[in-house]
Amino acid sequence: MQSGLVKVYFVLCVFISFIVSFSFYQPKPENDGQRVQDFFLSMEVAIRNHPLWATATEEDIDCAMEVRLRLITYMPLCL
Repeated sequence: MQSGLVKVYFVLCVFISFIVSFSFYQPKPENDGQRVQDFFLSMEVAIRNHPLWATATEEDIDCAMEVRLRLITYMPLCL
């Protein structure tokens, strides 16, 4: 269970740093979509390469990607 909480914390930290990075730039809808897609790709690569996730199953990684998608979708509504 401890490992699961650490993994969730890892995903949240990466996500929060991404959201904060948006505050450094003026909104540009034509570029923002690409930044989100780039973030999705880089986060998946980071998770797959991080030692914490070395023993994770494909299902574990899929769940992390689902959390990432839900955070990106719903978190800005809370800000």
